[in-house]
Amino acid sequence: MAIGVQRDLWQMGVALPIKNGSFREGKFRRTALAADRAASASYASVTITLDLLTEPARIRNWLHTGDILTLGPSTSTNNPGATESVVVTLVPDPASAAVDIISIDGSEGLLFDYKDGDPVSGVGTASGSGWTLTNEIATGTAGGGRALAMFGAAVSGYGLTRFGADDDYFAQHWKHEYGTSPTVANSSLRQVLIGYNAPVWGGKYRMGCYYKYSPNSSPSAASLDLILSMGSTSTAIATYTMNLASGTTAVTDWTRTEAVVDATALAGLNDYVAIEQKTTLGSQSIDAYLDHVWVEHAIGVNGTDNGFVALDTYPVFGSVGFSQRNVKSPMLSFDNRQTRISSAGSQGIWKKWEVECEFKNASQAMWDTLRDLQMWQDRGNLLTLHTFIDDLPWVMIGVMEISAARKSSMSRHNFSFQFREA
Repeated sequence: MAIGVQRDLWQMGVALPIKNGSFREGKFRRTALAADRAASASYASVTITLDLLTEPARIRNWLHTGDILTLGPSTSTNNPGATESVVVTLVPDPASAAVDIISIDGSEGLLFDYKDGDPVSGVGTASGSGWTLTNEIATGTAGGGRALAMFGAAVSGYGLTRFGADDDYFAQHWKHEYGTSPTVANSSLRQVLIGYNAPVWGGKYRMGCYYKYSPNSSPSAASLDLILSMGSTSTAIATYTMNLASGTTAVTDWTRTEAVVDATALAGLNDYVAIEQKTTLGSQSIDAYLDHVWVEHAIGVNGTDNGFVALDTYPVFGSVGFSQRNVKSPMLSFDNRQTRISSAGSQGIWKKWEVECEFKNASQAMWDTLRDLQMWQDRGNLLTLHTFIDDLPWVMIGVMEISAARKSSMSRHNFSFQFREA
């Protein structure tokens, strides 16, 4: 299928393994009922036990309206071994451990009896898998972070309104509140970077994301930052902060921001990426909307070290196309390990993109660049692709394949190019 307008030369890099950087995957948790619950034909509320040492510690930051939970197997003598699926219809204040549910078959109450301690499991879509929300709100008046949804309050009736980037319906929405009792100056979404083959001697890295920013009550002291921290011990040796937005000026359209940082070293022991909201004034809060968080490098790629590389030739006009596939096909997973991945949970099966095109008379420098990127990929790393084309993900992370390569002259190359999202 032909695709939209191309605005710039394609850019590529070696991806650091940010899991779920496009916020398409919810967070699976297995927990338990905190009280007996009898079968009922009326609207039902269930109380759930959450381990406060396990993130997220608050129900509100795990579940969102419309999520599906599985109750059981039941230990009740009335119906031992019974299980059922229920739909979450209301998630109250974080101080509460109860959620309102209806049976997935349409009846209002539970179908079976359950005992205190019976299992509860499911995928929640309040916050994305792989991300840790720091300084969670404990009560309605305390400060801290509150995950509002990967759907970002985009459900209108029973229809889903487009909320995320152009390529999907998913984006992370979370609010930071300064609070009153106690006050909390900042909260963040954080992810430790593990399982990658980044060179320990360091180099230049490009980090970026797409975001929107909505300050409430004119918080002049507010800010939204993207942070990359790299360490070799338990203490980070270098932290790089890029301000996305600050003060009272809202950013209402999806905005791409990026920066190249010269990192001194990476050891893979304490490296993390985070997006942090801050405000120091009472009764104030910030809403942030995030999508496509990425960190990449191009160390050793054709002798360059700019954080990324730009391909110096456009694809042949009319040759660029895309297709979509099911995520259950064998592919590289988000954490850069070659495993079979599958989806589960109320958000269903998300789509993955494949892009293909033809290059003609590409320069020797571009050919060498792609070959070097291929070597990084052969070491177990995923690659990044920025096509700047309408209708495609803003940042694709996956695997590259080059085929039908042939020389058109001593220093020019023709070949087919394919890139598949992981």
